[in-house]
Amino acid sequence: MLSALTVFTIMSISSIPTASANVIGFDFGSSFFKVTLVQPGNPFQIVENTTGGRKTEAMISIANENRLFGKDSWAGQSRFYE
Repeated sequence: MLSALTVFTIMSISSIPTASANVIGFDFGSSFFKVTLVQPGNPFQIVENTTGGRKTEAMISIANENRLFGKDSWAGQSRFYE
């Protein structure tokens, strides 16, 4: 026989509304960051950066009209050193 807590848990889980939109998640650490995308009907996926890696260095450079992220930002330090 099912306990009242088990029945309550099953009914609670079955009444959770489903999402019909894309959801993006950011994991911003002190050294690296990752981006995850969740789409309806698909399992979550970790978004790859321009070099095909899953994690990107957590550095952003903004100089003049240039915005650089990750490895490009590290390389751009010497060009835009103000």
